[in-house]
Amino acid sequence: MSDIDLMKKRLERALLISGMNQTELGKIVGVSQQAVQKWISPVGEGGTVPRLSKFKKIAEALKVSESWLLTGIDSHIENMTREEL
Repeated sequence: MSDIDLMKKRLERALLISGMNQTELGKIVGVSQQAVQKWISPVGEGGTVPRLSKFKKIAEALKVSESWLLTGIDSHIENMTREEL
């Protein structure tokens, strides 16, 4: 699985855990529900990646760190493999 696919999985999981839906996240971040759907969809199926300028708002809305969204590594999480995250 590529780094981009892993980032999309983290975003999808954080959205699910947050209890928000795609429309709600989109409103907070300033994009459409369709844009959020594309962020979660695989690149090979028309998925896209959020602009870096949106990551701070996404992370704040989902109560996760930008670092975790982008890399799967957070300052509070050490010595974990990508698969564990």
